[in-house]
Amino acid sequence: MPSAIAGSVGPCYKPEMALPRPGEVDEAFLAEHRRLERRSRELHSLHALARGLDTVTEPDRVLALVAEAARNIAGVARAEVVAQVGTHERPWWSAPAAAPFPVEARQAIETALGDLRSRKSTGLPAGLPSRVLPITIERAGALFGWVLFVDPPPLSTDTRELLDVLAGLAATTLHNFELLQDRIRSERLTTVGRMISTIVHDFRNPMTSIRGYAAMIEEMDIGPARRKECAHLVLEETERMSAMIDEILEFTSGGTPRLRRKRIGMQDLIARMQRLVERDLGERGVIFRSDLAFRGILIVDADRMVRALLNIATNAADAMPSGGTLTVRSRERPGEVEIEVQDTGHGIAAELLPRIFEPFFTHGKPRGVGLGMAITRKIVEDHGGRIEFTSALGLGSAFTITLPMETPPR
Repeated sequence: MPSAIAGSVGPCYKPEMALPRPGEVDEAFLAEHRRLERRSRELHSLHALARGLDTVTEPDRVLALVAEAARNIAGVARAEVVAQVGTHERPWWSAPAAAPFPVEARQAIETALGDLRSRKSTGLPAGLPSRVLPITIERAGALFGWVLFVDPPPLSTDTRELLDVLAGLAATTLHNFELLQDRIRSERLTTVGRMISTIVHDFRNPMTSIRGYAAMIEEMDIGPARRKECAHLVLEETERMSAMIDEILEFTSGGTPRLRRKRIGMQDLIARMQRLVERDLGERGVIFRSDLAFRGILIVDADRMVRALLNIATNAADAMPSGGTLTVRSRERPGEVEIEVQDTGHGIAAELLPRIFEPFFTHGKPRGVGLGMAITRKIVEDHGGRIEFTSALGLGSAFTITLPMETPPR
């Protein structure tokens, strides 16, 4: 019987491996067990920090996560993080001011951080309380700030190594914020430059017209009727420039405009658009044709609708650098009016079609920032309409604006 019990224990059983009896617990065993538990908590905190830093989008949130992980790893009740990113005016702190870092102490630390960063140097702030332990947050010799531990216990070598890893994660994340800020700043400057270039180009045509009409009024011996006509055209071009400025400001601000609706015949609307685009078409040898099955009255903001049609026509002209035909059609549907602008240009690749109305998207154009079609869609939608298009490489494109039919008031 005893041999059967011994066999059930298994061949690996040895009497010297038996667990200690109650009251005979090995202190070294407990110390190692506590060390492993602490190490596990520290690694868990570091892992949680790494995962959290992948999702944050603001530097102050980064500092809060780093401070929380630092407290857990070092086993302290208080740990503060101070850091500065890019050209931000002042450093961020992970928590509001409190002892031992009141406002005066913070100002001294911020001054030291700004001075070291301006000199592209690293180091520690002077005058810290004796019970504060600082750890530097730096990357490749670039200083971002410090983790400041209040009343820390003696830290083991393992814990210090983990805190160095923590500081490295914080520095890498803050460095990425700096790179992102630099990229955004560069893209903004590029976009502003391109936008200014487009605005200057769009303003050149009306400015040329205004100069020509003003010269005729001043220098030529023309009759009252012709003088009045020139003055009217000057006013019209000036209003066009003002409307262009309003469009850009409204689009960038995202506001809803107040439409100045009025009655205008379809033929007059298309004639205004043709007059504004005919110079571009003529320079490229493009023929303008109109096929207006609907010639009735629309109630729209004529200036904005002309601008929408002009944006489409200008894109069409760019798509036909060696000549072609631009055709404008109108037709009536039940409760709706359609205006179609079709060109015989080079067309648009299928993979680019979903991006046509994206702001700042431009492709294969000698000028422009890609706001024209985005503004066009906004104008149409502000009128309660919709815009659709079809295109094929080598065959051209067609944009169709559909507007609700409104009965003119008597």
